[in-house]
Amino acid sequence: MTSDELSTFARKVQTAYESLFKGQDPEVSIMDYEPVKFMLNEESKWGRKHHKQIVSLLGNMHKLGLLQQPASTFIGLGAGTGEFSYYLLKSLFASTPASFVLVDRQSLKYATDKYFKFTASDMTRLKMDLKDLNFANLDVFHHPSRPASDAPNDNRPTKPVIAYSKHLCGIATDLSLRGLMSYVATTPDHNLAGIMIASCCHQLVQPHTFPLPEYLDDLGFSGCDFERLRIVSAWRMSGTEDEQHTGGLDQDCVLVDEHWSGMNLKERERLGYQAKRIIDMGRVKYLEQHGFKAKLIEYIDASSTPENVAIVAWKP
Repeated sequence: MTSDELSTFARKVQTAYESLFKGQDPEVSIMDYEPVKFMLNEESKWGRKHHKQIVSLLGNMHKLGLLQQPASTFIGLGAGTGEFSYYLLKSLFASTPASFVLVDRQSLKYATDKYFKFTASDMTRLKMDLKDLNFANLDVFHHPSRPASDAPNDNRPTKPVIAYSKHLCGIATDLSLRGLMSYVATTPDHNLAGIMIASCCHQLVQPHTFPLPEYLDDLGFSGCDFERLRIVSAWRMSGTEDEQHTGGLDQDCVLVDEHWSGMNLKERERLGYQAKRIIDMGRVKYLEQHGFKAKLIEYIDASSTPENVAIVAWKP
């Protein structure tokens, strides 16, 4: 991409962003959540940073009513060591046991799974790549006393299911959303109550997994522009510390820092932010097409992490 091509593309990004957001960035929704505030480790800079991120995500889940439903099942996507899941477990009232399904492609030595043994909640960990996961085959999407094959003929209520992740890396977000919506599309009385995914690593998304390619067409982006969106989205991360990202896929997060553009750091970071949000809004609109209310929120200040935006969706 030449400098002239970049200038033309940057104007296209800015025009699309203005069309989508009407001059406003996503809603700032930085929350506290009292049930887990006691877990803060003041002696660890890393711990303080990630504690605040998780607490705000949980606060937003509570705000949307996703933590108050009795006997819920929570699916952790790209669950990693299970830190987010452990916080979620501690946030629930002891008298309201829940079920947890933690999905990750790796087995992690320092996982927090052991803490679930001392609660009324149950936990299952699936070692599986998200690209291979068929959500419709998970028992949590069916009545616990009936086989999945009988589900269409049985209208008994099922537990509400909430999917969540913090920094779900690259195409893992798209694969997760497509898998969840595939289940929703084939199950009119589905029990997927909500989704909370803090996205990241937009430079790793791929056109063949992006859930709503026609959305980009409608914004005037050509086939070549998808690759350009990927490239400039990494500029949001310029000059920042490495973040912890959750993959669930057979690839690493590699942050690309480009300097050939002629733009200063602030300009590159802003263009990268806009590119990320354009990609994320395609995911929001995809969820809306499947009957969910959905939006983007800035769940934490960018000084905590430049990957500070989450996709939230809930059943109306």
